[in-house]
Amino acid sequence: MYKSILLAIIAAITLSCSLVFAKEMAAGTISGKILGKHGESMSGGKILLFRAEAGPPPSRHKYWRTPDEIVDINSDGTFSANVTEGTYYLAAIKRVSNGVIGPPQEGDLIYPYSRDELKSENREYLVKRNSNTNVGSIAEAVIFKAEPEASNAGITAIEGLITDIQGKPLSGAMAFAYKTADLTGKPLFTSARTGKDGKYSIRLGEGGSYFIKIRNTSVGGHPIDGEIIGVFGNDDPVVVTVATGKILKHIDITGRQFDELLFDKP
Repeated sequence: MYKSILLAIIAAITLSCSLVFAKEMAAGTISGKILGKHGESMSGGKILLFRAEAGPPPSRHKYWRTPDEIVDINSDGTFSANVTEGTYYLAAIKRVSNGVIGPPQEGDLIYPYSRDELKSENREYLVKRNSNTNVGSIAEAVIFKAEPEASNAGITAIEGLITDIQGKPLSGAMAFAYKTADLTGKPLFTSARTGKDGKYSIRLGEGGSYFIKIRNTSVGGHPIDGEIIGVFGNDDPVVVTVATGKILKHIDITGRQFDELLFDKP
């Protein structure tokens, strides 16, 4: 049984390759400079680009959409990315942890703090074929501070428990929401890492049908021995349907170590 689970999950992971997914042939560039509001360096941080055609604008308060492009910020705060033609939302983060994706943590430098407060000219950027879109110098990144749990009014989410094969909660795992059952390519939304209780919550931009996969790494690629992987539905991924403005609970997933699957351990 576990071998069949392995084949399904490995096929999905191998095809997706990485959470920094392979791009189509680049058509243009987007560049600029980003700093903290008080001059803090964003060196070592990441520019997050979201294709407007692929999903809703990122919204830290309501959901965490997976970036379509992740670009390094240089030591002087500048950045440049080769991207396909289209319209993009831009965000930036310099993490105090080593994570690549997922919601911000206490102490991270982030931009924007609230997309609703952005000037109209900073909300979307159009990149044209064979041209450069320069966003200019943005000195508005601020330190993220954890906020009291907000009301769930109007929130759309899928929640559940991630456990190991003994039924014990798994900490440090992340859940990813896909629109297709093959679980390939870039997930549309992601959860934060689970705590000691193993509970996850994927906040979504809208209701609909989703397929859920879990891993305890965010770097993508082929799993390594000991890595935790799993899919809601195991052998046959099961669609999860949630209404807009509702929270669907008890979508529980069992995570299994990659080597356990490989050697068909009980």
